[in-house]
Amino acid sequence: MKIEKLSYRLKLHTANCILTTFVFFLFSFVTKSQDTNFVRQAINQLASDNFHGRGYVNNGDAIAADYLKAFYKKEKLKKFKGDYFQSFSFSINTFPGKTILINGTDTLKPGVDFLVAGGSSGIKGFYDIVRIDKEMLDDSLKVQEFKQTNFSDVFVVVDAQGMKSEKEKKIMKSLASNPFHAKGIIMLDDGKLMWSISQKDVGYALIEVRSNVWNDSSRQIYVNIDQQLNPKHKAKNVIGYVKGTQIPDSFIVFTAHYDHLGRMGQNAVFNGANDNASGTAMLMDLIRYYKKNPPKYSIAFMAFAGEEVGLLGSKYYVENPMFEHQKIKCLLNLDLMGFGEDGITIVNSENYPDDFALFREINEKEKLLPVINKRSNAKNSDHYPFTEKNVKAFFIYTQGNSKYYHDIYDRAETVPLSKYNEIFKLITTYVATY
Repeated sequence: MKIEKLSYRLKLHTANCILTTFVFFLFSFVTKSQDTNFVRQAINQLASDNFHGRGYVNNGDAIAADYLKAFYKKEKLKKFKGDYFQSFSFSINTFPGKTILINGTDTLKPGVDFLVAGGSSGIKGFYDIVRIDKEMLDDSLKVQEFKQTNFSDVFVVVDAQGMKSEKEKKIMKSLASNPFHAKGIIMLDDGKLMWSISQKDVGYALIEVRSNVWNDSSRQIYVNIDQQLNPKHKAKNVIGYVKGTQIPDSFIVFTAHYDHLGRMGQNAVFNGANDNASGTAMLMDLIRYYKKNPPKYSIAFMAFAGEEVGLLGSKYYVENPMFEHQKIKCLLNLDLMGFGEDGITIVNSENYPDDFALFREINEKEKLLPVINKRSNAKNSDHYPFTEKNVKAFFIYTQGNSKYYHDIYDRAETVPLSKYNEIFKLITTYVATY
């Protein structure tokens, strides 16, 4: 009898071990990325020159939208209103052709040595230059006198090196507004060049130049900026969903903006690998995951256009929703997801302390990330328009050695995905608590 009991216990123990091993394997499989190679390939594609920075020159954003639509179709996501696209339009200032700046005999490199401000006007020709140095800026009377002078036939060069105080920044901003009606303004700066885009044409040329490449002895420049304002650019949000198995009329929502800055002329491409091909690729990976592991609630996937112009895609969506905002259990916005070796920050987590505590509990239990930082709400990504509609929404971004931002160096090869699987597991484990 004792031998039979022992034999039974051994068989039961063996069966339990096999079951436990299987469950552990299954859990590990479904809470990790389906395929990190897939994510890398998606970033490589989205951040390639063929997508033109997913911006407004050479139809870059439209190419990206079509790419995402084809992926949604391949994964057989459900549609809300007969199509994955939600179309809208907005004005955008673009630089589709030449962006040339020659200082004396030095031809400067677009994106490397100089940036044309997003709201700049087009211009072509040789122009004399007048310089404002720091000594003049320290004299308020001279600044005022300078502002009242008519420089309508020249470029004004403003030396902004080391101008970091709030007072100095205010002066720089007032000078950049061109109170002297110059043909254009060149701002010399010793900081990092970071580009942004604009919906407006400000009526004059505004160029930011790295101070260490500027030839102070030159008294004339040649500039050729090809600019075009498109008052009705057509853009598309790309939206689909996986139907929930138990409560299909309530939603967990994942969002990511797929647009970036595009091209400043034909030679400077802002590929936007970390910002935000990385978040878009994670969105795609989550689609694959939830197609294989259908959740209790429906999962909506929203890839937004126009984020870099002022959250325009998400703003349009919240005013034209596919379903009532009250049906959203939680929204997770994925932006800047390419790093993570220094942890992540969850924007808007201060407003939801219980959820933040849950994220940290999961992280500590699974030993995923070195730190999860909390932050109050901020108008810095596509979660924000939803919070304005009282939706529980978080913006997650990674931290690490991500020194490339809004510049030509944010390319696929500079994105390490150092904590991608850990972040993926954190997110899917959190969602599983609903």
